[in-house]
Amino acid sequence: MYLGVELIARHDLTLNLGNYFETWLSDSGEPIRRTLGRDEYHTQVSLRPEARVAATGRIHICQLDTEAAGLGPLQAPPSRPVAIHSGDKPIFLNIRTNTSLEVTALARTFGLRINLGSGDSRLYTFDDPRLFVDKVSPGRYMVDLSRVTVN
Repeated sequence: MYLGVELIARHDLTLNLGNYFETWLSDSGEPIRRTLGRDEYHTQVSLRPEARVAATGRIHICQLDTEAAGLGPLQAPPSRPVAIHSGDKPIFLNIRTNTSLEVTALARTFGLRINLGSGDSRLYTFDDPRLFVDKVSPGRYMVDLSRVTVN
């Protein structure tokens, strides 16, 4: 199975200078190679609903609000799905950010797009009962994806 995950804005969203997101996949507490994503915002930007904010598998530094510059709607680049060979191990999305320090803020602000490769993607909200979100510390979350990545 191939897997990549994206954080999606649920509504109009403003991000400020210094906002960041780190995302990566893990199984049994071990990071899965080539899934680390880092998105840094070095300027204030406005994002539309359903815009991609962050994603696994690549690094993106935003230094220009393309919409304000007349270059079209802003969103982060897509995830880069990687081959996952977890067997029966649960798969987790790990998130570290300074934008949403509580689970309620994370759920209210963001959704997930799960890319399973070859054009198959699915949208979820954090209040979906198939997702379990564990707050590790303020701004640090582990999201159990096991029940939504099963083919």
